[in-house]
Amino acid sequence: ASYVDQCGYSALHYACWDRNAPIESVVRPLVDAHPPAARFGNGKGRTPLHLACWRGSDAAVLAVLDRCPDAASVPDVNGKVPLTDACRRFQSAKVLRALVAAHPP
Repeated sequence: ASYVDQCGYSALHYACWDRNAPIESVVRPLVDAHPPAARFGNGKGRTPLHLACWRGSDAAVLAVLDRCPDAASVPDVNGKVPLTDACRRFQSAKVLRALVAAHPP
């Protein structure tokens, strides 16, 4: 769970990018196995939470926030936190509330 490939992606990045990744059997165990992976930025500083927000995976967003709420505070190289992606991609009110609670503006 701590391995990062040559592009800076961890297994958690890939799981959060895949909208169909099973949350209970893939995403949560990856976060539990190595919580710091939730804060790993790829080459552009984008964390698994950024990717889940961009792809529209409410369940992945909530799973990462549940285990690692401070991941909501990690900016990418452009200074954008995951909440920015969630707003740009019209995520659910539940996700937006959870992100704001984890990282108040």
